[in-house]
Amino acid sequence: MQRLRAWIVEQCSLDADASASYAEALVREGVDQPSDLGGLEEADWPSAIKPLHLKRIKAAAAKGSFEMAEGVGLAC
Repeated sequence: MQRLRAWIVEQCSLDADASASYAEALVREGVDQPSDLGGLEEADWPSAIKPLHLKRIKAAAAKGSFEMAEGVGLAC
């Protein structure tokens, strides 16, 4: 879940609190890593993700950029 959280922060410019909440909701849907996001059907996206944040996450996932910068992680 840590990698997913870090990816949301880096690729979607969301804060650590939101990324933690969203990563937790996505893990419950079977997403273990950022590249799994492409496999979600529209109805599978957690309702806990705010609509504008969901647009950011979907846009980042659509780009297919699942690699993170060297040393990226969350301290919290």
